[in-house]
Amino acid sequence: MRCRPQSTIMDDSEREKRIRFTFDELDQWLKTMTQAFTPSIGSALELDDQDWPTLPVSQLAHVGLAVAADHLDAIRCHLDASHLFALTDLTICRSALVGASQAVWILAPNERGDRLSRARMLAADALRYHGQYMEALRVADPRDPNVPLVGSHIAMRSAELKAKRLEEGPLVRHENTRMIREAASAVFPPELAAEASLEWQSGSGAAHGFAWPILNSPDTKQVGNADDGGLAEFQAVASLGRMANGYLAAFHMARAGWSLLRNRNETSE
Repeated sequence: MRCRPQSTIMDDSEREKRIRFTFDELDQWLKTMTQAFTPSIGSALELDDQDWPTLPVSQLAHVGLAVAADHLDAIRCHLDASHLFALTDLTICRSALVGASQAVWILAPNERGDRLSRARMLAADALRYHGQYMEALRVADPRDPNVPLVGSHIAMRSAELKAKRLEEGPLVRHENTRMIREAASAVFPPELAAEASLEWQSGSGAAHGFAWPILNSPDTKQVGNADDGGLAEFQAVASLGRMANGYLAAFHMARAGWSLLRNRNETSE
């Protein structure tokens, strides 16, 4: 499926209007998230879940949508409080885009084999990072007897999943950049897909402690003359203009993810 939000020049009033217009739908998502999601018997999604019940396709997609909704709601809190953040809001929109893209990326392919391959890749990545965390936790607190038990269980599941993935060919490691690019291409026309990928990259820069995501922004101003080495002082302020595109990219991606979840959950009855 593809969505084609209009690409127009907006002032802050119009940007805020468009963001607030999404809140009713966001509330529906948040309400849905208060209950566990179970695929309908006989649906394609229910069949997909049988491939790897430990981390089933439906739950990987649903968790991604939950992550997106939670982070979009955080942006709403900032907007309602009239307190935006120059860098923090970029990282929040980034996380929302990752979660929404996760759902779209898994569910978009019409071929079941492609959906399963992507879900397995993502599940392997989740287990890998969880395992790394548990190992660090074991070092930090070697007296807790539950930590090595959980770590051993994760290692067992990782080995099982690795064997299953090797049956379909060489292992390919999951990459968020590729996932977002492919998810955006499945949802947006080319020019907006490119913008979504750029929002991911700039949000990643902010999340990793770099200043370059806010350079060349209309809200970043030079406030002093450059010295002999060419260095000058700049000041940056938060703005809807810098954040709105990231929010709306994540929102429309999440909307597509919810649509795909419903479609894959349909039965023939």
